Amino acid sequence: MPSSELKRKAVHLIMGIFCLTLPWIFSSPSQVDLLALISVSLLLAIRWFKPALGQILHSVKRLSFGELLFPVGVAIVFRLANGDLSTYLPAIAVLTFADTAGALIGKRFGKHHYRTNAGTKSLEGSLAVFLVTFLILLVSGISQDPLTNVLIAIVVALVATMAEGILGAGIDNLVLPIAVAALIFFLRDLTWNDLLLRISLIAALSLILFAVRRLTSLNGGGLLSATVFAYLCFALGGPKYLIAPSLLFLIHLATTYRYSALSKMEHSADSIAAIALPGLVWVTLKTSSDLPPEVCFHGFTLTLMAQAAFLHSVTRAHLQLPTGLPLGAVKIIIVALSCFQWWLIPIATILLIITIPFTGSLKRPEQALLAFLFSLLALIP
Repeated sequence: MPSSELKRKAVHLIMGIFCLTLPWIFSSPSQVDLLALISVSLLLAIRWFKPALGQILHSVKRLSFGELLFPVGVAIVFRLANGDLSTYLPAIAVLTFADTAGALIGKRFGKHHYRTNAGTKSLEGSLAVFLVTFLILLVSGISQDPLTNVLIAIVVALVATMAEGILGAGIDNLVLPIAVAALIFFLRDLTWNDLLLRISLIAALSLILFAVRRLTSLNGGGLLSATVFAYLCFALGGPKYLIAPSLLFLIHLATTYRYSALSKMEHSADSIAAIALPGLVWVTLKTSSDLPPEVCFHGFTLTLMAQAAFLHSVTRAHLQLPTGLPLGAVKIIIVALSCFQWWLIPIATILLIITIPFTGSLKRPEQALLAFLFSLLALIP
């Protein structure tokens, strides 16, 4: 009898194949939005009443909202593609076939495992996601130039594989197709050199993080998340947006090395998300708003300065050590070196040093929110 995972992926595959036909059935995004709303409502009813189909969807022993997020992801991509089949079809095909291949290959042949928030995943499953995504993008005809097509396929496959490895609870059904569609949009007009630079960056980041994996408390999901964060900083902001995250990571390595108790802890994607999301708001604003680029960069740097302060105070509290104001000040100043704003950075540094004795009990969401609120200082004229 087929396993629960196999039944779920069969339903996933059928839904995905149907969604690939939507551009020939519907002409308006509003129609697909309505279809998604009806689908989610029916799936919620199935989840509530659990008839025979519900047993297929919910018999796997792990939390998943994938069947609810699947229609939402498809509707968003349909709207973003705006009739462009070279954007819509690859995004939905990756969701349909790459995600399925990764799950089934990983379950059947997975021997080399890594831990994420999603549980345990395998290198074999991730390799399957990469290969299937690469082949889908390769035959999608995104660019008329064959080499450009290959390079775009490599970049998208690398980022999609990392995203799939990080995400759990079915969230990949929402994020994966949107990420693929966004990557196609941003990459299709880049030159060979730009694309090669992105591939080289991802490869270098992966090698560096793999080399130091035993020196950090980050598990596989955390390392993948850190790689994606660094890539987004570079792709959306430019090289200088890598400086502050690199300095903060070096501080993390030094702190973990100094206190052996920290190396026994395990931090995953949620830890990186709490650090990354406030900064990514500013990187995104740089590309999608009329704010001056220097304001966005200052806001980005302020979020990571705040994170340096909060991580210092939370770590000291966890280790039951004194607040260590001088050391905390040094960490903040090290991150601040990435930004040369003569009046803002000294004031921000002093304010953060003052907060160290009072922020040792912060949780990750609180750290993220306070870091972003603090970064609003960058909006001061």
